[in-house]
Amino acid sequence: MSWCDIAVVFAERNGVDALASRMADGFRSGHGRLDSGRLAAILLSGAAVVLVVWLLSYFSDGRRRPVAYHSPWKLFLSLGKAHRLTSRELWLLWRLARWHELEDPARLFLEPERFDCRGLSPWLTRRAARLQSLRSRLFAGLAKPDSAVPAASGVPGLPLAMPVAEPIADLARQ
Repeated sequence: MSWCDIAVVFAERNGVDALASRMADGFRSGHGRLDSGRLAAILLSGAAVVLVVWLLSYFSDGRRRPVAYHSPWKLFLSLGKAHRLTSRELWLLWRLARWHELEDPARLFLEPERFDCRGLSPWLTRRAARLQSLRSRLFAGLAKPDSAVPAASGVPGLPLAMPVAEPIADLARQ
């Protein structure tokens, strides 16, 4: 016995065939017909409901949540906007990121060594002054590594106390 035979036997025992014949009578008598005007009204009202729901979700508070960036280029542009870079400066940084073949160009905002003008293309080398200006703006709070100040032996990365005798001697000579 197949599943189709089981369904027919189930329908006969539960009176589904009588219900189906009553439904079919309604369609045969003309009550089931839809004219084109009524169908258009139903479709337009359905579209209006979808539009209202979409507009409500678009302007709801959930839409104002911070958006996670899945695009490295969107993050790059967002960081450029946060640093108030002009479109020319962003274009220069974009060219620098392309030169370094960075898949994530936002790394330029984390790696000041990328702004080193040695070994760059001739186009970027001609703009070395602008690149150095951008580097100093983006990394203004970072101290440049100074070879004259040795690192502390116990704690790597922390400099020893700076010698102050020379500047005081210079002041005394004046």
